[in-house]
Amino acid sequence: MNMTPQEYYNMLPKDYYAKVDGYNNKQRFKAELIRQHAFITVSPYIKQGTTYNSFKGSFPLPFDEIIEQVQRKTMTKEEMEALLKQVNEAEQKSVENG
Repeated sequence: MNMTPQEYYNMLPKDYYAKVDGYNNKQRFKAELIRQHAFITVSPYIKQGTTYNSFKGSFPLPFDEIIEQVQRKTMTKEEMEALLKQVNEAEQKSVENG
């Protein structure tokens, strides 16, 4: 992770975990980039109409499931109405003040 032993021993746990997360994100980015290059390379030779998302199934990476779980969150009707109410109130205040 590109640090000296002294830097390692002087780190707080939260700093260490932040550095580990950054390293893992960098590795995920590199792996995703390799998968994208592979798709671009083989796309002339695979069935026409194959999308990158369908290609991901034949080139899985260990972190794919984690990312999909984190990205998806559906809002309930009540949450959507509360959000719209907040936006409308903020717009009214900005119109009244400006």
